[in-house]
Amino acid sequence: MERWRAFALVGFLVATWAGCSGKSNHHGGDAPQDMAGHGGGAGKGSSAGKGGSAGSGASAGSAAQGAGEAGNGDANLGGSSVGGRGGAGMGAFAGSGTGGVVAAGAGGVVGAGNGGVAGNRSVPIEWGCARSTFGDGVCDCGCGALDVDCSKADIDVCENCNLLGSCNRDECPGRIDPEDITTCLAPPKEWICSPAAYGDGKVCDCGCGVQDLDCPDSKLSSCDSCQTTGSCSFSACPGKLTPDDNSTCYVPPAWTCDPFYYGDGQCTCGCGVVDVDCPDGKASSCDNCPTSCAGTACSGIVADDNAYCTNPPANWNCAERLYHDGSVCDCGCGEIDPDCTSGGLDACDKCNSPGSCSVLACPGLVDTEHNSRCTQPTPPDGWLCYQGVYGDAYCDCGCGVIDIDCLGTSANLCEHCGRCSGTCDNLAPDDPLQCKPVPSGWTCNEAHYYDYQCDCGCGVLDPWCNDSPDVGACTEFPEEGCSAGDKARIDRTDNTRCRN
Repeated sequence: MERWRAFALVGFLVATWAGCSGKSNHHGGDAPQDMAGHGGGAGKGSSAGKGGSAGSGASAGSAAQGAGEAGNGDANLGGSSVGGRGGAGMGAFAGSGTGGVVAAGAGGVVGAGNGGVAGNRSVPIEWGCARSTFGDGVCDCGCGALDVDCSKADIDVCENCNLLGSCNRDECPGRIDPEDITTCLAPPKEWICSPAAYGDGKVCDCGCGVQDLDCPDSKLSSCDSCQTTGSCSFSACPGKLTPDDNSTCYVPPAWTCDPFYYGDGQCTCGCGVVDVDCPDGKASSCDNCPTSCAGTACSGIVADDNAYCTNPPANWNCAERLYHDGSVCDCGCGEIDPDCTSGGLDACDKCNSPGSCSVLACPGLVDTEHNSRCTQPTPPDGWLCYQGVYGDAYCDCGCGVIDIDCLGTSANLCEHCGRCSGTCDNLAPDDPLQCKPVPSGWTCNEAHYYDYQCDCGCGVLDPWCNDSPDVGACTEFPEEGCSAGDKARIDRTDNTRCRN
């Protein structure tokens, strides 16, 4: 009997304590934000009442606490309490419920509160990274829109700069624009490769016009890719890249073929230099032979030195024996001599070999950048012949001024006399710079007689009329002639005179 009284006393005390701790409103569903529903009272001799539900707030907040009030159960069944549900709110964080209290009596059940439901956050349409990363507690940059986790639009607050979808692929700051952390800095205007390759945080792209941010230095050895789309190099590293400037490409000065062929991924031969694409200097390694000297299927390439041909190229204008004679760099010959260490003027040993475009000793008229050809000079004042024949490697006479190609003033040196009706027989006997005086009976200005035009109405047949007296041969009608500039006045069968 004393034992049962002790149990009853303990049960009464626990039930009293549980009843005092209940703070829920009896109408839990109507409770305002932050308030829990009040637990219902338990019937005697049965199970305990269930805790009320918490009200839901319009905005995020702390969950209400609901604890069921324990009833006075009988001697064997304890009341049970159920915790209130946390309030649901819109916002970043959900409320959380608090569990109920152990009811009196043996076997009481612990009530458990349910956490609130998280609210939805709107993701800007400009956001290019994963939606789940927006407002995840980390300031993500380069995603097209400002992350709410960034306290300000400043590069210093960026925590993650290379999310999938970000314009940047490197660690912060990478290419993130300091003025607008939602975007990236554009590559320099000199960058010729794909914009996405610039500063991608992975590959040192070379031959792109400017050094990639991913390259630790400008050395060729730092390159990861030498054939990125847009690169000046078309083959795997080293390609045709400049050894000490991996942003540009290099073609050896002595390379005589189109620069495109050097380092294009094929072994090109007969071009004055062993192509970087060739595994060795043997003719058997050749893939391409664009030079005229190479013959069919590269048959004209030197067997153990595929930089050269066994015979001179078709454009070689000097003596065949001078081509790759192993001793003299002959310049101005139409093609670069393999004996030249470079294609520049400074490599030339001889500039006036027979057939050269320069009749003068070095430097002569040889082009300073490409020693296979010459630079044609501007004729001096008083030059009466066509401009193009001055410095053309032929001694032109009767031009009023000595041609730079003439090595003296003797008429015996004259090779062309185009102005003097195309023949050197019409040179003045005592002055090879002039043509013979105009014949007696020429009534027009003397300059018209040797002006490369068929001048009519001048009393004498112009030598430039090709011996044709027909009016159809006429090209000029000098005003000082009988026609006074009017073609209709010229005699149709004798262009030296006019009709009556």
